[in-house]
Amino acid sequence: MKELQQIQQRRDRRTGPRSSAQPRPSTAVRRQYDTVEPSTGNSATQLRFNQLVRDALLRFGPPLPAEFVGDNKIVTTSSSKDLGADGKSFEAVDEVKLKIYELYDVLLKHKPTFSLEEDCDGVPLSLMVKNCNYLRSHEGKVCYMRYLRREEMENGKRALVLSIGKYKMREHPSQDGVRQGPQPWLYKYGMT
Repeated sequence: MKELQQIQQRRDRRTGPRSSAQPRPSTAVRRQYDTVEPSTGNSATQLRFNQLVRDALLRFGPPLPAEFVGDNKIVTTSSSKDLGADGKSFEAVDEVKLKIYELYDVLLKHKPTFSLEEDCDGVPLSLMVKNCNYLRSHEGKVCYMRYLRREEMENGKRALVLSIGKYKMREHPSQDGVRQGPQPWLYKYGMT
């Protein structure tokens, strides 16, 4: 018994008391994933994550295609477009593929304090990505649709407008017609 106490005292002298080495519980207020937004009926945590993803991808997403960055004259073969990429009605659709860690890096650039425990209520990132309407997981990558178009400004210059499209939910509609897609907030996804 004395030997055990002596060993513990030596360890405490080297590393400090045992109580200081234990992790402290988070003081942040936990939001429950099953809390529903009253206006839409969707998960409040998922809606916040969707908005975070949208803002992060618009601000820190991958580089734009070269034909949009430069003021290049691009002519399309489609007769429905008037002047190609320089026309008023031109809108390009670009599906961008990211690996999950690249998406996580983009989220951290936008919000350096982002954590799954605090911002996603402990729900795994893969599940948040699966239920995000701006993202689609496919072949081990996360895809999102980027819409690019040029608009005339008041001073005569052309500005590039970038927006991100939403995907439809990929779950079959229910037989009763009430549910429109997956409702993950009905289930508990606790980290164990």
